[in-house]
Amino acid sequence: MSNRAKGWIIGTLSLVLLMIDQIVKIAVKLNMTIGEGFSMFGNSSWAKILFIENNGMAFGMQFGGI
Repeated sequence: MSNRAKGWIIGTLSLVLLMIDQIVKIAVKLNMTIGEGFSMFGNSSWAKILFIENNGMAFGMQFGGI
């Protein structure tokens, strides 16, 4: 497989994953209340979605240390 084909596959996969991420975020925001959650695979505790909101940027950081 050529480098160009590998790059195209990686780019397409990245775009699809970003789209899935955004669709899930929108669905959670529109259909759940803060603190609500559910398991993705039945009763498994392996993967859960919990609706929380971060007041700052990544990892809770905020401008000006506030």
